[in-house]
Amino acid sequence: MRALLCLLVLCVAACGSEDKTGAPMTPTPAVATAKPAVVEEPAQLEVEVRGERNQPLADALLTLTEVFQGSVRRAQANAQGLARWEAVPPGHYELALVPSAEQQQQLLQSSGADQSLWQHINPRKSLELEAGMRLKVVLGGASADATRVLGRLLRGGQAAPGVLVIARTLTGEEREFARTLSQADGSFELLLSPGLYDFTLQHSLGAASLTRRVRIARAAEQVLEFELSGGLLRGRLLDSRGAPLAGRRVELQLLSIGGVPATDLVQPARISGEDGAFLFRDLPPGIYRLAAGESALALDPEAPRLARVVTRELKLPLPEEQPFDLVLQPGRSLRGLLHGADTGARVMVHDSKGEQIAMVVCERDPRLPEGTVEFRIDDLPSGPLRARAEYRSLASPLSEAVRLDDPDPMLLELRLEAAQMLLVDIVSEGAPPRVVQVELQSADGSRVEHRELRAIAGEPASLRAYFNGLLPGRWVLSARDEQGRRAAMDHESTRPGSQMLQLELRRE
Repeated sequence: MRALLCLLVLCVAACGSEDKTGAPMTPTPAVATAKPAVVEEPAQLEVEVRGERNQPLADALLTLTEVFQGSVRRAQANAQGLARWEAVPPGHYELALVPSAEQQQQLLQSSGADQSLWQHINPRKSLELEAGMRLKVVLGGASADATRVLGRLLRGGQAAPGVLVIARTLTGEEREFARTLSQADGSFELLLSPGLYDFTLQHSLGAASLTRRVRIARAAEQVLEFELSGGLLRGRLLDSRGAPLAGRRVELQLLSIGGVPATDLVQPARISGEDGAFLFRDLPPGIYRLAAGESALALDPEAPRLARVVTRELKLPLPEEQPFDLVLQPGRSLRGLLHGADTGARVMVHDSKGEQIAMVVCERDPRLPEGTVEFRIDDLPSGPLRARAEYRSLASPLSEAVRLDDPDPMLLELRLEAAQMLLVDIVSEGAPPRVVQVELQSADGSRVEHRELRAIAGEPASLRAYFNGLLPGRWVLSARDEQGRRAAMDHESTRPGSQMLQLELRRE
């Protein structure tokens, strides 16, 4: 009886689902029952803080930063160097040691007084904490078989304080990384496991960095001494009226020492000051590439358009370290159309020596006919220039030399043809090279391209140079490595497609 009564109630409810006009009514949406929120169990973290000699760091201050939200938690180690966080929400974190008062005082007395240096010196570690995890980690310290490395930095025979010393291991599965600052007497101390290391010596953040390769032996102690060259490059950026140019990037790269590719890298970028001045120091004698003129704020609409200066053969040191002034001329523009291409096509500009000085990637304008893109390249120097283009397996011939002497943009038209890609594998007799400089030059010298190859963990593919956009003609290939070995070859490009060549480095 009760079941029959329930059935009648359901039928009446169903009949009442129409309004007086007979049109079906919109059913009332069901009210969702909210599920109780799942609260994840917090994690616990214990950190053992160790110093350079593996000693516990009492009272050390630590920060634990949540990577995505930026929230920071702090803790201080006890007398045994232990710090704890009892309730940490699951997530990705960075654990870091805050510089001590002694370190901060050392920084102020150094020649590279930049607070951001400490993010390169003090140990830090990335962590992923899961719900309910109980994690214990060690921050700092060294392995049990570590060698005590006692070093000293000199500049012109005098102590070099305030130099950032970074040691990176090149062998073993775990890549060790240690860093410190040289003291007032130029000394520094690190604990490193035996193996092969690159020691990077950086005078201050953004200044010249030199790399020395050293093998750390299995011993109680090892003494190292590094002599910084002390060479200077001092100069100013000026406009055509002789007025200083501030806020412009100046880039310097060491290419070769004594005629062989450099294994010591110098890749700083400085910004010219209010008086247009820039300064590089600790530069070894050699051949450098210098580029200047680009505004430090690339999108600054107020920055005057000036030509970017690029020189590849700057020999240092200069006589008596004379000031090196660069005069930047008003920038010129090159405009044009490229036929047979679409978005992604590249247009390159070469100077009168064949060196590439600028490049732009094109985007198709829907107002132009299909297969045609427009390009514009600004901040070019006045004088004779040549342009070419590449798109997939196509390339344009080098244009005839044009002179950009007028303020108005020069107009140019380029057309693509089927091209060749050249793959050059470098082999050698004896020990494999670490650094190889490869040069490709057209027979008439109108186009020159350079590639720098660096061996990566002994992988042969890292010593292969690629050259795209080669049209029929004669080319001269040459290569040299850091051991003084050389190779050269004449190549005739006759057909489109890809071709593989091999250069074997030999001693002369």
